[in-house]
Amino acid sequence: MFPFVPGGGLQPVAATPAAGFPMQNATPTVLSWAVPNDGNLHEFIICSCKVVTSAETGGLVQVSFTDPGGTVRNLTIYPGTQGAGFQATTGAPSSLMCCQAGTTVSVNQVSALSAGASTLWCKLLGS
Repeated sequence: MFPFVPGGGLQPVAATPAAGFPMQNATPTVLSWAVPNDGNLHEFIICSCKVVTSAETGGLVQVSFTDPGGTVRNLTIYPGTQGAGFQATTGAPSSLMCCQAGTTVSVNQVSALSAGASTLWCKLLGS
């Protein structure tokens, strides 16, 4: 998708299509990045927004990654069950995060959207 540029700072490494990712009555992976296995500490940040067109039931979105100490982390980007309107990334994933080399960073819809409709736009920048 996007090339990794060693020593180039943060680069786009994964993104949803320009039309966005329609939330589903399922639990899919929205996007992912295979972190280079070079033994170095890597960092990433998630830039995203979500438009809820009709009130949701479900639809929790999290980022999953392995921290530098080897612990898998699952941090909430968007809580499930949101009202209609524009939503921005919340919490730690909107800050620069560190991850372990040779692992995967992924954005996942972890609870099915059983009612309502929304679209997620998401870009992952990594180094």
